[in-house]
Amino acid sequence: MPDHPRRTTSALAVIAAVLLVLGTLGAQQPPAPVDGEQLATAGAAAASALTPGGTVQKAHLTELRARVNATRGRCELGAATWTDANITPGATPIKAAHFNELRTAIEEAYRSCDLTPPSWSEPITAGVTPIRAAHLTELRGAATLPRARYRVTFASRWSASTHPQDFPGGDNPHYSPLIGATHRPGTPFWMPGGLASPGMENMAETGAVSPLNREIRDMVAAGRAGELLREGQLGHTPGEVSFEFDITLAFPHVSLVTMVAPSPDWFLGVYDVPLVEDGLWLDRVTRPLPPWDAGTDSGRSYTSPDADTQPRARIMLLQGFPVSAGGPAEPFGRFIFQRIR
Repeated sequence: MPDHPRRTTSALAVIAAVLLVLGTLGAQQPPAPVDGEQLATAGAAAASALTPGGTVQKAHLTELRARVNATRGRCELGAATWTDANITPGATPIKAAHFNELRTAIEEAYRSCDLTPPSWSEPITAGVTPIRAAHLTELRGAATLPRARYRVTFASRWSASTHPQDFPGGDNPHYSPLIGATHRPGTPFWMPGGLASPGMENMAETGAVSPLNREIRDMVAAGRAGELLREGQLGHTPGEVSFEFDITLAFPHVSLVTMVAPSPDWFLGVYDVPLVEDGLWLDRVTRPLPPWDAGTDSGRSYTSPDADTQPRARIMLLQGFPVSAGGPAEPFGRFIFQRIR
């Protein structure tokens, strides 16, 4: 008999320890509601996260539905129809159907755009599968197509009326072929304050696309860039030229340059321009094009003879004569990136 109290105390201690562990796990990962057990809440922000054990907000579903329908439109499909088209906070039960029909609508869009539909973490079965944060996250990601198509327009206004000092009117003012790349964020092939590569030097001084094209292909081979862009020479100014290109979520930034001709080593360009924001492809991005000095030639006018800069200077904005009376120059034009799919 004297052993019974000790055995009872020991058993209670074990039970208490187990309850403590289960309580801790429950605090870390609260159970998510199953289909129909949870009502939508009002929601303050569409981008708010769904956490384990949290509540699905009206904003979560309306945001996703808008994104998915926008994606369907890009793939030449009509808007999808939804169960409970009007979500009422505090009254509309959250259902498996809400998430499954979003998945179906996205899959249809991908097929229409000749893309492989996304895969999902698990089936969502009504009355069985808890609504998880992962379901929301993967839908948000899939609602943006993995690739987009853009048209870039180079619109030049450089002329004797916009930049009258020493304007090379009799020397056929024009630009070299556009050359650039789609690439990872933070990996442009040129940037202000950097030193021009051999390819950038040759482009800025002669308008040649080589060896810059080989440098960009090396970036592609190394996984830092997606595609080489090379098209669209503007043979006169003012004027416009356009071309189209594909871009992917893996390489969602773009850099693009063209030589100002004639000039010692002056060029126009953009670097590290993002075409995606908050997980969505941007419909239109416009960038002004002030002139840049590549730092490889010391000529001071459009038609100066070659004067190699030693040591090489850093890439910087061109200021003063002949592009301005003092201070920064007015832009020579602009690049317009317009999403077409």
